[in-house]
Amino acid sequence: MYNLLKFRRFLNTSRNIVGKHKHEQIVCVETEIYSPFINNGIHYRGYPLSKLAIRNKFLDNFYLLLNADLPTKNQDVEFSNKIKTGMKDIPTTIRNLNTAIPANINICDFLTSSFSLMNLNNGGNYDREYGHIFGQCLGILSERYLPDVKYNFDSGDPFMSFAKCLLFNRELEFDESVSKLLNSIFTIYMEHGLTSASYNCRICISEGGSTFSGLICAAATHKYAMETLNSYLMLNELTDKQLQEVLKSFELNNNLKFPLDEVTFNRRDPRCKIIAEICKEHFGEDVFTKLSEIENKFSNRLYFKFDVYIFELMKRLYNHVNNGCDDHHSSGNLFNKEFKNKIMALLIASRIAGWLSHISEQRKIGRRIEHIAAYVGVPPRLKYP
Repeated sequence: MYNLLKFRRFLNTSRNIVGKHKHEQIVCVETEIYSPFINNGIHYRGYPLSKLAIRNKFLDNFYLLLNADLPTKNQDVEFSNKIKTGMKDIPTTIRNLNTAIPANINICDFLTSSFSLMNLNNGGNYDREYGHIFGQCLGILSERYLPDVKYNFDSGDPFMSFAKCLLFNRELEFDESVSKLLNSIFTIYMEHGLTSASYNCRICISEGGSTFSGLICAAATHKYAMETLNSYLMLNELTDKQLQEVLKSFELNNNLKFPLDEVTFNRRDPRCKIIAEICKEHFGEDVFTKLSEIENKFSNRLYFKFDVYIFELMKRLYNHVNNGCDDHHSSGNLFNKEFKNKIMALLIASRIAGWLSHISEQRKIGRRIEHIAAYVGVPPRLKYP
C-alpha cells in the first residue's frame, strides 16, 4: 500500500514538471540558433553578441560570462594571473601522453584523453578557479601544438599571446585593430550554449560531475564539428568545373554532394552577418565575396556554416598581417597539416571558455535536467554592463 501511495504521489507531481518550464521559449538544442526568434538578436548568456564582439577583449567577455560583471582593473590582473598559473601547472603525465598519442588524432579525442588524466590525477574533485582551469587547458594545447614556441608568460593578455603564437608561429607586435579583430573572432566563436556539447556538459554537472568531467562530455560531443575544416579544404581543392557539377546536381536532383553537404546548412547562421560587418569595417571590403557568390547559386536554399566563414577569415588575416610573405603557411598552402591543427586548437580554446562559463552557471543555478533542454542561458538583459 505504501508503495502504491508513493507511485500515486509521483504521478500527481510529474505533470507539474513536464512542459512547465521557467521560460516559455523552448530551445531545440542543436538548431535553435538558426531560428527567426534568435536571429532578431542573438545573445550569449543573455548579453547581445553584436556588442560583446566589439566592445571588450576576449578575456573580459569570459570573465563577464563567469561573474555576470565586467572585471575591474585589479580583477583583470588577478584573472590573468590565474590563467598564467594554470598554463604552467601541467602534470608530467600530459607530456607523456603527447608522445603516446598519434599525430593525426582528432583534437577532441586528444582533449578527452587529457581531461581524463587531469580528472584522474585529482580524484575527480579538481574544481579550482575557472581561470586556473582555463589556463591548464591552454597549457595542454600548448604542450601539443606549441612545443618549440616560447611565448611571454608576463603578457597582460595570456590568451592573446597564446593565439598569436598559434596563428603566426611567433608573438608579433601588430596594430590595435588586428588585436580587436582577433578578440571579436574568439568571442563570436565561443560556445553559445545552444549545442549538444553544452547540453551534455550541463547534464554532467547536474549529476555531480567535476569540472573536467563536464569538459570531457563537451569535447567528446564536439568531435564531429571539428571535422568541418577537412571538408572546407576539400571544397577549396574543387575546380570551377567540379563545383559547377555539384551545383547542377543540387539544382536538378536536390541532392548535395560532398564536400558541400558537410559545410552548408539550410538556414543562415546569424553569427555570419555579425562577423561580416566587423570584417568589412576592418578590411574596408567584403572578405567573403567568394562564399557569397556560391551561396547565391543556391537561390537562398543553402548557406555556409559559420566555421567556413572563420576559416576564410583566418586565411585572409594571416596573409594580411604577414603582407603575403612567402613561407610554408602563405598563399594556397596556408592550411597544411601543421597549421590546420593549430587553427583548430585556437578555435576550440575559445569554445572551452564557453563550456566553462556554462559549467559555472549550472553550478550556481542548479537547473534540473528537464529544464536544460528547455532553455540554455538566462533571459536577455535590457541593460548592457
